[in-house]
Order: sequence, then C-alpha cells, then structure tokens
Amino acid sequence: MRRIIFCVLSSALCAGVYLSAEDPAPTARDRTAELMQAKLKAIHQIAEGLVCKDFDRVEESGAALAALSSGSDWEVHSDSVYRDHRDQLQRSALRVAELARVRNLEGATYGYINLISGCVDCHSHCRDVLNIADPMPVLRPVPTSSKRDDDGPVLR
Repeated sequence: MRRIIFCVLSSALCAGVYLSAEDPAPTARDRTAELMQAKLKAIHQIAEGLVCKDFDRVEESGAALAALSSGSDWEVHSDSVYRDHRDQLQRSALRVAELARVRNLEGATYGYINLISGCVDCHSHCRDVLNIADPMPVLRPVPTSSKRDDDGPVLR
C-alpha cells in the first residue's frame, strides 16, 4: 500500500513537466492551453497536499479542479467519450475534495490516482481518436504553487 502511494506521488512530483501544444497566434487553443495549465496546477497542489497531509490544500485544489472541468470555456465537442472524460474528471475531483474534507488520506490518495488515470485516458482519446492534441507537444515546467502563510513545507 505504502509502496503504491510512494510510487504514484513520487512520479507526479518528480515529473516537473507538462504537455502543451504551441501555437503562435492567440486563439481558442491558447485559452484551452491556459485552462489545461490551471488544471495541472490544481492536480500538482493535490499531490503536494497529500504528501504533506495538508487536507485543506487537497480539498481546495480538488474543488478548484472540479470547477475548472465544469466551466463553459472548454471547446464543445460532440464526441460522447470526450464528454464522459470531462464529466468523470469533475466527479473524481469532487470525490477527492470530499475525502480530504473528512480527513481520509488513503481514500484521497486513491482518488488522486484515479484523477491521473483519467487524465491519461482523456489525452489519449483526444490525441489518437479526435486528433485535437498535437502528437509532439512542447515541454514546459509545471507552474509553481504559491506558499500560503498557514501551509506546511512545500516540496519542489
């Protein structure tokens, strides 16, 4: 159990990069990239909160991720699988936030694993089926989290 948690959290924290398509002209694609970066930041903050056992951070970040995934700023796709992935992300983020609210570290950690798995599945679908994600993305650093006064140590 501890080995699984350690492996997942270590890989998420050590990755240090995220995938984003590069487009020189400001477009709806740029807005999508900004939203994806915000989602990645929320996921990164969930991982930090889990490692530091900061339930408030996990709860806030899970709620923020759910709000980001439910926004109307996303491109509307008629593909039902894409919609299912988006809806699943929102449900998973809300579940992680709720498990953090009740101080269930193990449950929130498994919820986080489910979030990451859903991200990989959705990106695979967008890249390989819908062809709306570039196969050769540009790697950029993960956005840093802002340290609050009441936070414990921040891992970087």
